[in-house]
Amino acid sequence: MSDKPAGGCSCNQDPFSGLPPEMRPRKDSMSGLRKVVCPICGLNYWTNRGTDVCSDCEKKQPAHVALKTQTQSGGMNMLSIKVLGPGCENCHKVEQIAHQAVDQLGVEAYIEKVTDRAEFKKYGLLATPGLVINEKLVCGGRIPNQAEVTTWLTSALA
Repeated sequence: MSDKPAGGCSCNQDPFSGLPPEMRPRKDSMSGLRKVVCPICGLNYWTNRGTDVCSDCEKKQPAHVALKTQTQSGGMNMLSIKVLGPGCENCHKVEQIAHQAVDQLGVEAYIEKVTDRAEFKKYGLLATPGLVINEKLVCGGRIPNQAEVTTWLTSALA
């Protein structure tokens, strides 16, 4: 006889079934995002913005150009999201959760994967993976759930 529950393995159940429908991740979680290469520095990253220029290069642009590229049509600031880590499976999970949360909220965001350990220290990260939103470390040493990331993104937009 098996020790498994009658309904099957609990790891195969939907982890988001307890959330209201509007908080559940959509099946097409990467639909609004595209992978681009910054034409100035050559950085590969995912974005849903209309420009391919990364935020670091935008910061180096004159103020009137940066203002045009860093605001949405509604005047809301674009989010800067960094996933800090060496590139392990957990780091990829955090990056995927960030993509899902951005897509769910329908906001513009620049998502960057940072693997340089010197950068980790700048944010005070003690254990990977880490998640930085608008240059503020919001999570370190664990994988946050999508609801947490959505809350942090909403707070960063306020």
